[in-house]
Amino acid sequence: MSKELILFDIDKTLFDRGSLKQSFGEFYEKVAGKIEQPIDVVNKVRSEYESNLESSSDFHPEELLKYFSESFKIDKNVLDQYFQRRRMYERSLYPEVKGVLNELKNDYELGIFSEGFVDIQLNKLSDSNILEFFSPQYIFIERRKLNDNVISKLPECIIVDDKKEVVDRLKREERITPILIERKDEPKSGDSIRSLTDITDLLGFKN
Repeated sequence: MSKELILFDIDKTLFDRGSLKQSFGEFYEKVAGKIEQPIDVVNKVRSEYESNLESSSDFHPEELLKYFSESFKIDKNVLDQYFQRRRMYERSLYPEVKGVLNELKNDYELGIFSEGFVDIQLNKLSDSNILEFFSPQYIFIERRKLNDNVISKLPECIIVDDKKEVVDRLKREERITPILIERKDEPKSGDSIRSLTDITDLLGFKN
């Protein structure tokens, strides 16, 4: 008998965006120190880069580093050393994630349903040592994941996501059971969970 499939969003579901923002802030401080300018100067250039993005999911660290390198005339290799990608992703993983994934892996097939650049999202999973929990054939990373042609390719599954608009859209698909995760800094609404530790009880109820 095949296992039931659970797909997880990445940002604000597995990874703490607040922690990531703090790590980027530390990186910007190092850049400011290198160019011997106030942090406001770095933030202004960062804002220029972000203003050209169509969506926040279009943010690409490598492109930001290239932008900084050209703007501030800094060798990109120096910026790479400042960036410390692995440490950044390791410490931004929500503390309960590894334990919950380890608990679920024996009874469920686990995968990903996320939006963004494939390389960035896979780096997050790999650098935080959780990529091994997910079946490669069930890793769906799309630039715009709510496009109808993307959703039509999804198999029967449970999907855990932090965005209400995503959950509302997925509710229209009979083969998909969406679960809304609302972290502690957000108001809780309806049948949602606060953290992944709540998912085992919820799944037990659904089964």
